[in-house]
Amino acid sequence: MIQEDLANQIFKNLSRLNLSPSTNNRDYHFKDTLKKCLLDSIGESVVTIESSNKLKIEIKSEEFKIALFSDFHFGYIRIREQIKNVNNLIASKSQVAWILITTYYACYFMAVEIAKLHGEFIINFSNEEFNSILSNSQNTDNIVVSSEANNSFKVYVKMSEYENIIDLHLIKEGSKPHQIVWTNLFSIIKRLEINDSLLCHKLLLMDICDSNNNRWKFPSTIRNEWNYSYANYYSDRGTELGDTFLSIIKNSNSAMRWANVRKLEPNENNVTASIAYLYHCLSGTIEKIDSRFKQ
Repeated sequence: MIQEDLANQIFKNLSRLNLSPSTNNRDYHFKDTLKKCLLDSIGESVVTIESSNKLKIEIKSEEFKIALFSDFHFGYIRIREQIKNVNNLIASKSQVAWILITTYYACYFMAVEIAKLHGEFIINFSNEEFNSILSNSQNTDNIVVSSEANNSFKVYVKMSEYENIIDLHLIKEGSKPHQIVWTNLFSIIKRLEINDSLLCHKLLLMDICDSNNNRWKFPSTIRNEWNYSYANYYSDRGTELGDTFLSIIKNSNSAMRWANVRKLEPNENNVTASIAYLYHCLSGTIEKIDSRFKQ
């Protein structure tokens, strides 16, 4: 299944970086999560300003490992609660728009955690937090780096040339996390090496997460239309558009059969249903990742 291939891609990346969850201590604390770790390690980690929009942070591998898996622990709790909300809305036969929007946010949170484990993700710093990082940086060329109210960075995680060190390359991004997260996921899916029998699933996921695809809609575009643009989607029009979505959100096997149709057409109903397919692909992946971490 595509979920297993996506989970295996994550495990391969973690192995490449020599990162694995601790088997001795399974206690996680919010104070150890990634953003707090980066801010608390100021003065110990090496921060280098490479250009006006690019930084490199060298951090101890052990510290980064604890931070990464602490992030996943709390992220998984949030995902699990969001999935409960989806199931409760389905069970109570809520109007389809409420189910779809709740499903979208579950997908978003799952995509965030998958990208983080894969080593390409977004992190945001307040003005105060970013200035604190800059104050402890190496800047021999006197490069001017501007601080904003919300400083959003794309992070690339790489092995350092130094032993037991991880390099975090931070590149400034625009403040559009709901677009960037799907672009990140597209990049991960594109690299998947899969059996030919699953090619249609890979291509469909790529179409859904491709910002340049003008036939299928970006997940965040669907969210915006249903949540903001069309109030009538909360009435009979939404019930009509969400018919296929509602039929496959209830069962993973139904979603996989829907996606297995040769040359699936991106009509209005199928575009809406793509959120349910995305949900089952990502939730299956997250469950496989969590299960492996708990072994």
